[in-house]
Amino acid sequence: MRLIRVVSTVLLLSLSGLLTSCTVNSTQLSTLQNTLTASDDALEPYRWRLSRAGYVAEVFAVTTDDGKTVFANEVDDWVAFDGWMITVVKGLGLTTGELVIKGAVGERWFSDGNWPLNKHYCDPWRASPELQSTIYAQDCTGDQSYTNLITVDRQGMIVKIQQNIGLEDTFSNNPLVLEKR
Repeated sequence: MRLIRVVSTVLLLSLSGLLTSCTVNSTQLSTLQNTLTASDDALEPYRWRLSRAGYVAEVFAVTTDDGKTVFANEVDDWVAFDGWMITVVKGLGLTTGELVIKGAVGERWFSDGNWPLNKHYCDPWRASPELQSTIYAQDCTGDQSYTNLITVDRQGMIVKIQQNIGLEDTFSNNPLVLEKR
């Protein structure tokens, strides 16, 4: 019995020494881990957070041939932005198929693509330089007064868009907001 115990102890110590000195190194595993990490980082410049009336979703920004930016995701949320104004909204739990916004300074019309829904009056944009950004603000009046905002960082990149999309439930503290992630 004592011989079995000694052999077992020696065997256990030998295996333990082998296991502690043995490491697994795989260049394929390292490459795969780096690729997965790089894939996440590759999409980072395009990730935005969309919110409206308690609805929150991740969207990706894509520039179209006509210079607009479209923010979209796999659940059919879709927002078009022309650099100053949100021009089309789809998804987001809206009951209309799409919301179309036309105009910029002066009159702004909101429709469901076929029928007019609202008309607002908007002042010219004004810039307010801050320490780390510039905030562009546009005062508008519909059924109530509200302010559209665009925040631009020090590098000149838009990092936040906050605009009323002409629906009554968005007055005045419930705008559509797109924020860079």
